[in-house]
Amino acid sequence: MADAHDAPRAGIGALHDALDAVILLVADDATAVAWDGPSVLPELTVGALCGHLYLAARRTRHRLDQAAAPRTSSVMGVGEYYVAARLADDGDLSAPRPAQVREDGGHVAARGHAVVVDRFRALRAVLLDRLTAGELGRLVVVETGRAVSFGDFLDTRTTELVVHGDDLASSIGRATAPGPDALAVAIGVLLAVVRHQSGDAAVVRALARPGRAAPGVLRAL
Repeated sequence: MADAHDAPRAGIGALHDALDAVILLVADDATAVAWDGPSVLPELTVGALCGHLYLAARRTRHRLDQAAAPRTSSVMGVGEYYVAARLADDGDLSAPRPAQVREDGGHVAARGHAVVVDRFRALRAVLLDRLTAGELGRLVVVETGRAVSFGDFLDTRTTELVVHGDDLASSIGRATAPGPDALAVAIGVLLAVVRHQSGDAAVVRALARPGRAAPGVLRAL
């Protein structure tokens, strides 16, 4: 299924908005107090959630350092690419992906709240300096060996920050307010995932006639 209309392309500004909103939350005193306590995500501490957010954003820098894929590469749209983030069973926390998220996030969190805040701010400065509109159309090879546009990859980072920033805000009893471009990008990416996963007819039915829809059609992650 084509991904031609999967996500709005607010791009770089959306990522910066989402990152700024997350940094405010991570630097909050309430986050420091709750660092070793549970987050709203099962089996993930507040610190480990912050660690996961940092690693999700840092992957943008890694992709910037990566050589461009050849134009002959097999290219995925954002829905096909990001569907890999969707758990087959949203309650299966023993699956390899959530287990790795917990391990990697906990490794970052072990460095302490102040260190993670400093690393977030340093990363923001790097991305402000290096992200340009000229990067958005470049192709990058991803884990499957296929390619996505850098712009689509960037939109998945914005989505990670918006979704898990909301998890962090809920964990520490704070509100979060990423900008409208960041929210629009996240909605577009998540909709692209459910369109790829379930097909457009099933998505229309779930939105317009939920009583006739199969369970879980609109669950993107």
